[in-house]
Amino acid sequence: MSNAINQSPKAVENWMENLKQSKPKVTKLQFYYHNSRNPEMNLSAVQVATAPVFSDQPPYFGVLTITDDPLTVGPEISSKRVGYAQGFYATSSLEEVSMLMGVTFIFTDGEYNGSTLDILGRNPIGERYRELPIVGGSSNNNMIV
Repeated sequence: MSNAINQSPKAVENWMENLKQSKPKVTKLQFYYHNSRNPEMNLSAVQVATAPVFSDQPPYFGVLTITDDPLTVGPEISSKRVGYAQGFYATSSLEEVSMLMGVTFIFTDGEYNGSTLDILGRNPIGERYRELPIVGGSSNNNMIV
């Protein structure tokens, strides 16, 4: 299934720049979110509940996981840590592997040290580009929330 509208990150950025509104305040962040359910590799996510009808095959409906995941400057888990993501995700679709996520990104280093972003929404993890709603957060005055 394809979409007629280009939704790549660059296309969205171009769309935002052409809005006929007052100048938007934009903060660009780039970091890597590491999630591991493997106790031998920096465990950061723990399954805490499973539905009685759970299947070990996709879409894994009814699994609740709690997370405390590192955020880093690079794709390697060993790269400099800039914060962590604490929250939950639950597999919430009978049709595809999709999660309902409630996560707070807590920045602990650099320009945004002390700022947070609160995410709550559907994450269809099989899609290449996804947008998750930022529903709140706090600012150390360097980040527009």
